Amino acid sequence: MEYSALQVILVFIVTFIAAIDQFSFLESLYQPLVTGMVIGLILGDLQTGLIVGGTYQLMTIGNMPIGGAQPPNAVVGGIMATVLAISLHLEPNIAVATAIPFSLLGQYG
Repeated sequence: MEYSALQVILVFIVTFIAAIDQFSFLESLYQPLVTGMVIGLILGDLQTGLIVGGTYQLMTIGNMPIGGAQPPNAVVGGIMATVLAISLHLEPNIAVATAIPFSLLGQYG
């Protein structure tokens, strides 16, 4: 599937806003359910965006930084899972599992 430059720029802007918002506890725009919905709208598949966002949200509910251990980054993982599911036509569970390395790299970055 071909994506326009506008869609790529909008995904970048949503990612940028969500990455900044995760350090502000006033709103919850960075939650995977919200980012999955927005990315799904941008890429033209709202249903897949909601399903993948909800699946990733369920996976990250119990993640807490305890001691020196850091959980995978929810922003990068949720957005990558949605993009992978829509662009590669993956099942939600497979897309979430495929996005885990990206979320780990996002946390270390």
